[in-house]
Amino acid sequence: MHLTDMSTNFVGANPIVGANIPIGAGLAFACKYLQNGRIVVVFFGEGAMNTGAFHETANLASLWKLPLLMVCENNRYAISVSLERSSAVTALAERAASYGIWHEEVDGMTVWVVWEAAQRAAEFCRSHQQPVLLVCNTYRFVGHYTRDILRYRPPEEAREMFRMNDPIHLAERELMDNCAVHPDGLVELRDRIKVELDRAAEAAKRSEEPPVEWAMEDVYAD
Repeated sequence: MHLTDMSTNFVGANPIVGANIPIGAGLAFACKYLQNGRIVVVFFGEGAMNTGAFHETANLASLWKLPLLMVCENNRYAISVSLERSSAVTALAERAASYGIWHEEVDGMTVWVVWEAAQRAAEFCRSHQQPVLLVCNTYRFVGHYTRDILRYRPPEEAREMFRMNDPIHLAERELMDNCAVHPDGLVELRDRIKVELDRAAEAAKRSEEPPVEWAMEDVYAD
């Protein structure tokens, strides 16, 4: 979670639910102030949309016309509470209307749909210099954390959702239906990806532990 890479303009995540949204607004304000033509994209789950941080940011971003693209990954359960039990309005994108924000809600399980929606949202945000809310409806197949025993949902629900809506399977089916990739090519691609992942995992296991003194680097200003 706690990763930052400013060389790629990745500011990093935040362990507090919803706290990254106003940070995104601050960065969007900087982009507008500098007139650099950039937009800021901030990601969060549906649970964060019930926080004051989201609503305050949405209001301010609309008021100040900030180039902020807010992407909500709605996996329906936050940690362990379903969307229906936590939100009075389950059509999440509609919340943006009260702040005058352009919004769209799409199938977050289909790669092509998300790609096209992201293109539209980013173009609107950049050309109009205004915030956008994009809600991608998806599903979390596994637990929220390693020891999550998933008592809050029926076990058959995840199996059925995976069988019908796994994004990788849907993408493979689309590639085959459009004759863009032969089934043998998909098998080869899967094998190549597995080899790449295994190599990365082994490299990580072989890496030395970071020195203890690194723990205090970049913590305090000089």
